[in-house]
Amino acid sequence: MSTGTPSTPQLPRTPPRPLTPRRTPFSPVAPHRPRSPTTPGRRHKPARATRLQGIKEWKFSFAETRAQIIEKLKLSYVPEDWQVHLVIRILRGFDSIFLAGTGYGKSLIFEAVAVLGGKKNITLVVCPLKALEADQAKQAREKGIKAVLINEDNTHDPTVWKTAQKTAQLIYISPEMALSDHFGKLWTDVKFRGRVQALIVDEAHCIDEWGEEFRPMYKQLHRLRNFTGQEVPFVACTATCATRTFNVIWNSLAFGHRPFWGLDAGCDRNNLFYITHTLQNVSTPILDVLNILPANLNETSDRSLIPKILTYHDSVAGTKAAKETWRRALPPHLRDCVYAYSADISEAAKQECWDGFRSGRYRILCATDAAGMGCNVPDVEYSIVFECPKSLAVLVQRWGRAGRNRTGEVGLAVQRVRGEGKVLLEPASHTTSRAKLEQNLEEFINSASSTDTCSHVFLTKLFRPETGLDVYMSLTDTFISRRGPVSQNSSHELTWTVLDLKRNPPAERCCHHCNPLLLAHFQASDSHDPRILKYAADFIHSLPAPPSRPSSVTSMISQAGTVATVDSAEFEPVKGKQTVSKEDKAALRALLVTWREERHFRMGNSPYIPAECVLPPKQLEKLVAAASTFLKHSLVEAKHVKKVIAWELASTTDIAEVCQVISGWRLTLEISRTPQSARRQRKQPRTTPAIPLTPQPIFTPMPPRSARGSACSTCFLWISSATRFIARDIHAADTIQSPKSTACIPSLFTRSHQCISSHPTNTYIR
Repeated sequence: MSTGTPSTPQLPRTPPRPLTPRRTPFSPVAPHRPRSPTTPGRRHKPARATRLQGIKEWKFSFAETRAQIIEKLKLSYVPEDWQVHLVIRILRGFDSIFLAGTGYGKSLIFEAVAVLGGKKNITLVVCPLKALEADQAKQAREKGIKAVLINEDNTHDPTVWKTAQKTAQLIYISPEMALSDHFGKLWTDVKFRGRVQALIVDEAHCIDEWGEEFRPMYKQLHRLRNFTGQEVPFVACTATCATRTFNVIWNSLAFGHRPFWGLDAGCDRNNLFYITHTLQNVSTPILDVLNILPANLNETSDRSLIPKILTYHDSVAGTKAAKETWRRALPPHLRDCVYAYSADISEAAKQECWDGFRSGRYRILCATDAAGMGCNVPDVEYSIVFECPKSLAVLVQRWGRAGRNRTGEVGLAVQRVRGEGKVLLEPASHTTSRAKLEQNLEEFINSASSTDTCSHVFLTKLFRPETGLDVYMSLTDTFISRRGPVSQNSSHELTWTVLDLKRNPPAERCCHHCNPLLLAHFQASDSHDPRILKYAADFIHSLPAPPSRPSSVTSMISQAGTVATVDSAEFEPVKGKQTVSKEDKAALRALLVTWREERHFRMGNSPYIPAECVLPPKQLEKLVAAASTFLKHSLVEAKHVKKVIAWELASTTDIAEVCQVISGWRLTLEISRTPQSARRQRKQPRTTPAIPLTPQPIFTPMPPRSARGSACSTCFLWISSATRFIARDIHAADTIQSPKSTACIPSLFTRSHQCISSHPTNTYIR
């Protein structure tokens, strides 16, 4: 050890401070170098690892949620497990598509979300039909929910918009209204957008069926996400959803960009039995199902003996014809229990119809597809569909109107016109109609003649779509039963739950495949049915003829309803364009109005049915605007009128009378016809002037002027006709010098007599 002077203790060395790079001033020549990234500051509240984007926590348990639904909606039954699970998922913020059969209780989901979400929040429900909107809004109000519907009938009422903006809990709108400028004013309100908690699309299969041409706004509903953002869930519900329909709904509502929880509860209805057979009475289809009525109805029978029946037809005229047939089989005091329902009646009449049908005042409803979805009458016993619907989904929706209370056994039947088995050489019209059928519908129709295909099993398999999502087989499963490619390629939770509710019908009440004896109860009747003959005397005499009126353009119409034919030879068709003056159009308009008034007078001149119902003003103006087209035909026929206007309510006699009015109007016109151009005439051969010859003496005397029957004073002419054959004697005023001079024959008639020719098409004129 050294013994020198102790050294000074060394202090720890401070590390050198890193040099801060100098910031290079920005110049257009030297490029700007960005600063190196730094670590962000610490969050005060770290995000939960289990929370998904847009998903909220629900503070009540499953049992508590079910109890609140029963209490707040004043239910007399206990909601099913899948309904409670779905309500909780929607309130947490999950997007969803849920499939549940008709009558399963889909409207309960809307109402439960509205009442459990709070009085200050709004649930928007997109509905396809006004009748469905009114029906659901009325049911919601009866349960104490502030519900309002907005459509073109009440958009001018300021109180409706004020209620929707501030106090409403449920708002029922159409897709066109949701994307309209009127409703856009609500979307621009920040407070209104903050109150929206869910957007639900009811009857979502309409997106596939109507979204292409009929109602294209259905496929534009994804635009509403621009207003709702990522915090508001979108929900779609339907009873009929095949794989193709599911994909259309998924893309149209832009699913897959938020957490998604879908549910398939099945569409089977175990309290319904299905019957499919060929329609035998094509002209009067009600006769095929007339045996549904009791056979012993009389003047003392109560209307409650008639089961509630809902029949579907393809046209308004079909509903009216069906109503008349039903009434012919009923006693006089029960004939008012049959009602025809279609889209052309007023909203007040629709509401009165459903109220009467629900209360039992109306027992039979003949309807178009306007009553095909959602309308809830719980005790309908029979739902009957005539002819082939556009798709199998439409058929199932119409069938689903029956037995919605699930308290009894209900029968359903579908009739189809072209149901015969395919023969070796079928008509071309049948081949064309078969090609237009939906594939699933054609398979279902073809299965009607087999005995090994159950209708319930067929529909259950068809309306269980392949979604491509992760599949769970129960509501409480924690393990995925089947992986889906769509879920694997997404960063969000996308799941699909498939349930088997064990609602299989018994074999004796399943369908006519499982129990062929069911067909014996629905044998077709005919016009000699005792119920028809019993009251036939009430329908023999038509309405009394109106008092005589002055002659008019329709005076040629006989009392039997036949129309005399105007001779088409009196009018020569106009070739090319022909302008009709305003005065001539006004004359045609006046004639049509006169005919309309007379037709209304012949119908009974009812003060409750205005004359405009006979020929609506819109159709009348279309006929006047197309006046020039009627000048191009020698005879105005029904096909020419139908080409111009759609006139479903008109009978064959009405159209024939309008044709007569137009034909009579044409004869009053002064049409200027351009003479044939001289250049179009046949060119005469050029001849050189002949050398004048010396006149020769006449050696044969000319026949006398009054000579008759000579070869040079009589001509022969053949005229084709389809109605009347007239033979005329034609006598020349002088000797006809050349056989080519037949153009002057019509002016040489001296006397005539009528006779009927035995030839079917030709008349001999001598």
